Amino acid sequence: MAQNDFDPNENPVRANRGIVIVVATLGVLIVLGLGGLVYGIAMKAGKLGSSDAPQSAQNDAAAPAPAAPMPVPAPSVPTSASGIVSMTADAGILYIHIRTDEGRDIVRAYDRQGVMLFEIDPAAK
Repeated sequence: MAQNDFDPNENPVRANRGIVIVVATLGVLIVLGLGGLVYGIAMKAGKLGSSDAPQSAQNDAAAPAPAAPMPVPAPSVPTSASGIVSMTADAGILYIHIRTDEGRDIVRAYDRQGVMLFEIDPAAK
């Protein structure tokens, strides 16, 4: 009769000790990998730690835009204006497009304090 290495009375964990060690090690690695994945996602979302941006860039991004001192005088509209066609704000400058009663188009630019920077009137001489 052939000799059989398997003994049914022996503990199965002891008989498969190598496989148990491999499975336990892979389980620990999976848990560590998932923990690292959650930590990485939290870092990218900005919930933990700091980002790769320089500290000065972080301070600039977090600082609110400076508010205009109150009260700000309202931009003046010519008395011969039939209405404001459009208004656009860009980089702290307010651009107002005005159409006069005569049909002329005027564009004025104002800074944050309400001071007129320039006026474009194509019909002016």
